[in-house]
Amino acid sequence: MASRFYLSNGGDKDAQILKFTRGGRFLMQIGHQGQGKGSNDTANLGAAANMVVDRSTNEPYVADGYVNHRIIVFDATSGAYKRHWGAYGQRPDDRYFATIGEHLPGPFNGAVQNENKPSQYDPNGPPPPQFRIVHAVQISRDGLVYVCDRTNNRLQVFRKDGTFVQEAFIAKNTFYLCASSARLAAPVTGPGSSMARTTWPSTRKVISSSLKRTKGNECRSSRT
Repeated sequence: MASRFYLSNGGDKDAQILKFTRGGRFLMQIGHQGQGKGSNDTANLGAAANMVVDRSTNEPYVADGYVNHRIIVFDATSGAYKRHWGAYGQRPDDRYFATIGEHLPGPFNGAVQNENKPSQYDPNGPPPPQFRIVHAVQISRDGLVYVCDRTNNRLQVFRKDGTFVQEAFIAKNTFYLCASSARLAAPVTGPGSSMARTTWPSTRKVISSSLKRTKGNECRSSRT
């Protein structure tokens, strides 16, 4: 069982995560309330939704996704920033949402978006170049990082350095991909991982099948 745990919150000013022992003793804070400056801020977060610790490298991977649109990685001992990336392993660009007229929570302009029906989501359009709500992250036993891009109805798969590998769209005509999908697609890395083991084989089978498809926009892979 894990001896440390992390807490985050989903408010639009929640730019921090907190680390504790299992006994509740405070150990470390990364980021500060109300100080988030967007998806390329390396000192603060943006309403982090989920995280998982890679014990082989002592790095928490954070799905920094209710306000920001990225995966960000830190050192689990010091809290030092390591790296971050957006969709397709690219540098996230928050200006994209203003350009297309998407309404997002602060620090962006406009009303808070309805996460169950983003204003510019088009299931028949081209794959969005940016994450919307990065809702979950998990690391599989073979060292790949699975990211649930909730309101884009997709999973994206990366190497640990942020190199894009593959994506799969799941139930594109629904409003969003459930957070559990990322958990189901990527079994835990070992004892003490922060997310539960796969328990729904039927859902895992659907995701596995989606990742194997290569027709049209259903699945996209990088060259290896």
